[in-house]
Amino acid sequence: MKYRFLFTGLLSISLLLLVFAYIALTRSLENDLTVSAKQRMNAVSMVKFNQLGQIYKTNHQDVLALYQWPSLEAQFSQYWESRDSEQAVVLSETLEEFAERRNFITIWVFDNQQNAMLKINPTGIMHAENLSKQHLVRYLNPLLVAASEHFQISASPFYPTLESLYQEGIIDPDIINRRVSFVVAPLIVNEQVIGSVAMARQASDTGFFRHRAMSFDGSGHIVLIEGGVDAMYGLLYPDALDGFPSILVEPINSVGSHWSRVMNGGSGTAFFDNTNGEEVYGHWRYVPEFDIGVLVYEPVSKIYAILRQFHTVAFFSLLATLFIFLIIGWGYTRNIYTKINGLVGRLASISHYGDVVEIKSSSQIDAFGYLIDHMESRIHQDDDVLMSAKQRLRFFMKELEDQRFAFDQHCIIVVADADGTFTDANTQFSDLSGYSRSELIGSSFARFGGDYQNERILKDIFDTMNSGKVWQGELSLLKRSGERYWLETTFVPFINDDGTLRNLVAIHTDITEQKLAYADMIHQAQYDALTGLPNRALLLDRLGQMLRNSRRNQNQVAVLFLDLDDFKKINDSLGHEIGDEFLVEVGRRLKSVIRDQDTVGRLGGDEFLVLLNGTEYKEDVEIVASKIIETIREPILIDEYELVVGVSIGISIYPTDGETESEMLRHADSAMYNTKKMGRNSWSYFTEAMNKDVARRLEIESWMNGAIERGEFSVLFQPIVSVMSGKFATVEALVRWTHPQGGNISPDEFIPIAEHSGYIMEIGRFVLERSLDLAADWYQRYNNDLIVALNASPRQFRDPNWHGGIEEQLSIRGLSTRNIEFEITEGVLISGHDNVERALQEFSDLGIAISMDDFGTGYSSLSYLRNYPFDTLKIDRSFVADIVEHHGDYELVSAAIAMAHGLGLEVVAEGVETMEQYELLYNRRCDYAQGYLFSPPVSGQEILAMGGRLAIDSHIRQQRMSFNNVTTS
Repeated sequence: MKYRFLFTGLLSISLLLLVFAYIALTRSLENDLTVSAKQRMNAVSMVKFNQLGQIYKTNHQDVLALYQWPSLEAQFSQYWESRDSEQAVVLSETLEEFAERRNFITIWVFDNQQNAMLKINPTGIMHAENLSKQHLVRYLNPLLVAASEHFQISASPFYPTLESLYQEGIIDPDIINRRVSFVVAPLIVNEQVIGSVAMARQASDTGFFRHRAMSFDGSGHIVLIEGGVDAMYGLLYPDALDGFPSILVEPINSVGSHWSRVMNGGSGTAFFDNTNGEEVYGHWRYVPEFDIGVLVYEPVSKIYAILRQFHTVAFFSLLATLFIFLIIGWGYTRNIYTKINGLVGRLASISHYGDVVEIKSSSQIDAFGYLIDHMESRIHQDDDVLMSAKQRLRFFMKELEDQRFAFDQHCIIVVADADGTFTDANTQFSDLSGYSRSELIGSSFARFGGDYQNERILKDIFDTMNSGKVWQGELSLLKRSGERYWLETTFVPFINDDGTLRNLVAIHTDITEQKLAYADMIHQAQYDALTGLPNRALLLDRLGQMLRNSRRNQNQVAVLFLDLDDFKKINDSLGHEIGDEFLVEVGRRLKSVIRDQDTVGRLGGDEFLVLLNGTEYKEDVEIVASKIIETIREPILIDEYELVVGVSIGISIYPTDGETESEMLRHADSAMYNTKKMGRNSWSYFTEAMNKDVARRLEIESWMNGAIERGEFSVLFQPIVSVMSGKFATVEALVRWTHPQGGNISPDEFIPIAEHSGYIMEIGRFVLERSLDLAADWYQRYNNDLIVALNASPRQFRDPNWHGGIEEQLSIRGLSTRNIEFEITEGVLISGHDNVERALQEFSDLGIAISMDDFGTGYSSLSYLRNYPFDTLKIDRSFVADIVEHHGDYELVSAAIAMAHGLGLEVVAEGVETMEQYELLYNRRCDYAQGYLFSPPVSGQEILAMGGRLAIDSHIRQQRMSFNNVTTS
């Protein structure tokens, strides 16, 4: 019975494990086969995609070759002026040579009214010529108009389309494979557009429609699909690929079909049924330049052929494995039972000290358990007799051992007699003091110096012990090397029967590290770690002492707030290590200027504070300020660099400029900022006007709290217009604030305050949410993307989680990173925070465009364009304002546009207000413009109502056409 039960259990577990393994392997192989098929079909579709790109590239190369063909421009010019037959013959011969070299079957020349002037057919084999004539006006006329108006090159490799062939009943397979491809380009002579040129070649010459190129892996197929007005049209090749293709038509309202999914854009993979009802696995790729979908598919039966083989092999493998496992398991089971039988016999023989134990169960397992229980019961009985004694002895021994170990490892012990002579000392005291144990025995306390040489302390210790009491305290001693250390000490007296001191035990604990750590902590709390000068806390404490003394002595205290000019350039260009050495040297020079009763300290960064105690005259303060400027201005040599910076100083004087430490410091700070505004490298006193500026800033800062919740902030949007088309798809978000008491507060006033207070983070989130709401509404209304340009502040870049919040907001609204663009100024880049470069690179990797705002107003903008991943450059309005009147500004703007285009950047000109400015920007091929000429900042609803078209759009197009006609004539 027991063998049968064991056998059944082993068999069940084995089958379960094998089934799980089989399912896991099947799933893994199916996934691997699907991934492999997807990769192969993706590679095939990429080949077709690259072939289409090569056709597009070849067409543009043909146009460039036409412009560069020897003598062709001169012959066009002569023919256009005379229009005689002789000049036409010369021009025709040159065009025939060009057509033969570039493999064109015909060339048409048109004037600006699309009238055919010349036709060249050098090969004499104009296949499907009638077909090309039939569709010439229909398909070429819009391209000719675009070429003459906009200097555009149009390359359409598939004319006539499959839709036109199908609608007109032309399903001739030969015509389908040999359709004519046209390349249309403006005809430019002496930098004027005088007409258009249309060049045609047979589509089959490109090799794209070669018969055997439309399959892969023997059974997989490629289908090319073109979109029409009402249906999708695809080229369907026979499975055997031994016949001509036919046009497959799929209605456009067939929701979910593989054809409609292709023409909906993008790329992807899916399972579906082909025209034969066979399940296939397909991969499609949409090519928007040609409005063509490439569909590559392969039968599922072929993809999973290996899986069917695996099922057969796996099934027989499972059966063989199960059989072998059962044989091995049976052998192990018999072996285990044999050993159990032997073990039961041994336990029975030794149980109960050799007495025979009657076992009532016939099961070996039950007998084994019974014997173990019996022996365990006997052992417990025997152990109970000795347990109490063992526990008491173990506890006593452990207590003695712990005490001995604790004293030996953690205490420094000295034993001395009544007169203070050492009779014993442990190793801890020997190691700490530097004296050997033999040197310690027989010595006295006075040998260790420090507090032991202080007669008053020694007297107090022995007087306490002679009275039978324990003395506790801290002692400072000297090691043999002369190094000082500290001990927490307890002197325990041992008293004779007559009450006299017999001997004593001194138990010490080394507290040197705690003492040094506490002293270091005090130093760090009061002194700057880099320069060793007093920090803000100690400076304020000393200033408070000076103010109290000044009140008693009726004199003055001067506070000088120092900030180094352009110090950040040293950190940015030479690194923080050089900058730190520079600050150390500045601190040393400042100490050399002041008196002993004065104080110099570092507030942080490149800010220092000088406290002049007990001054009587302003002239004395000015002398010190002048000396500081002269001393700091002298070159500082660090490594091979000779560094020179200036210093801006703000001065406040007690009691006229403040009564408390915080007032004095704040007023000196305000005076320093006034020095910065005046030109730097100088000093200025605090005035009441500065105090008003501070009060205004505090007032605005208090108003900001809760302003968003109260609805005081709003976001306006100003279009950024394409200079060439006059339309817009990008707007800049501009925040505005209207306060109930303060009215309309300028962004130039409240943005710096918000940046300083940290409220800029809430404003940034508010602007981001309103901007993305507009982009989402725009997409719902127009089914295309609106890009919103947002201004980013330095404090936002200091938040490491900033970009994560942006991605979350985009995801909530179903938008992508292409819907936003960040405009940053030089102030962000020179903020010096480590997160700036990392955040810019992360935004670039996510696909978020980055724009350099206010270009030209900073000293190092060019280096930033080279070092950071910018996409757009915005020329500051101060340069655009005078480009019409001042030639110098016009040349600067032209140079900026050329430089940006050379770096692969797009250019936006800000502050465009007149048509004259617009014409100059159009002439210099500026990409985009922004300003009141197009639209002032408006609400989001007004932007939605515009729909990408401006009220001035038609006027701009008329002006542009007028400009083109002037340049042509």
